[in-house]
Amino acid sequence: MKLLTTDILRIFKALEPYECRLVGGCVRDYIAFNIRADDIDIATTAKPDIVIKTLKKAGMHVIPTGLKHGTVTCIYKHKTYEITTLRQDIKTDGRHAEVIFTEDYYKDSLRRDFTFNALYMDDKGYITDYHNGQGDLKNAYVKFIGNPIERIEEDYLRILRYFRFHGKFTKKPKFEPEILNIIQEKSPQLEKISKERITQEVFKILNQPHCLFIWNTMQKTHTLNSIGLTSTPPTQFPYKKKEFESLKALAKLIILIPKESHILKTFALSNAQKKFIQKTIYAINTINLEMDILPQAYTLGYDETLSALKIMNLKSTQHNHQKLIKNLEAESLPTFPLKGADLIELGYKPSPQLGKTIKKIESWWLNNNFPSKETCLNFLKSLDK
Repeated sequence: MKLLTTDILRIFKALEPYECRLVGGCVRDYIAFNIRADDIDIATTAKPDIVIKTLKKAGMHVIPTGLKHGTVTCIYKHKTYEITTLRQDIKTDGRHAEVIFTEDYYKDSLRRDFTFNALYMDDKGYITDYHNGQGDLKNAYVKFIGNPIERIEEDYLRILRYFRFHGKFTKKPKFEPEILNIIQEKSPQLEKISKERITQEVFKILNQPHCLFIWNTMQKTHTLNSIGLTSTPPTQFPYKKKEFESLKALAKLIILIPKESHILKTFALSNAQKKFIQKTIYAINTINLEMDILPQAYTLGYDETLSALKIMNLKSTQHNHQKLIKNLEAESLPTFPLKGADLIELGYKPSPQLGKTIKKIESWWLNNNFPSKETCLNFLKSLDK
């Protein structure tokens, strides 16, 4: 598997005589994990206006997504490529940077965060590594380029990125005490960062190995406090590592931050995500462990019930939640066989009473092992009597 696809090389070719190289995460993940990333970043010596003009001439669709910082988005054969002119930061405020363009890849590398994120791959597949990023990848070492304080002060989100990149490796993270001291000092500045950017990084942390160990380290350095999680409890409940790591990020948030209000206040969530959190917490407080789980899942929601059971299993060893989890995973939710139209066809008139009748039959159906449509209609006849 090659990282340099034919389409990428066509973009490189279209921009000649200007030079292009792949950079950042796509190169890092290819070298370290043999992964061909979906997000492709291209660094080029061409200025943004030249990139736009040249690629349009080559028949490619170009969107000026970040001209101020030298970035345009190229859409070619239904794939997206971020193309950014080499640049230097001349002024930063912890969130944004003022930049000037350059033709020097080394100068461009100095503005990046970690050594392994400043790897460049040319059209022949040759890697330029100015800061021993490949060695740090091999040793699972997350190292800032140059002065860590300066790198963090350029963009305080790098505090969360420091924790996140430790989670990409199979080895348990070994944090440097000096870096953690700097992070503890600088973490209050995270309040300057948008909820959207914080949410992205936290979700990535929770979807990686060693997330609980990393979360506890974030707590010890007051990083969690700095992003608004002021009442996060100690996360020392018993848990099975593999099972914890297999849960969705939203479910992990519910484990780690049991107060729904704190989750909703801290993170930028979609309506669907908010609903999932609210329904899962409701399920945790509602599920009757002594009753059949499938009817409860029908009412509470399948995914929410499953997540609730797994969370309850991680937090307590007092009940055999595993049996209920296996029972639920072995089933699929049934579909209530009657609709209002079925009753109207039998002569019932559309009315609020019709809705109440449907609900009564559905409740009976739930409590009687999901009988067939014919059996439900027979129950309806018994109601009419």
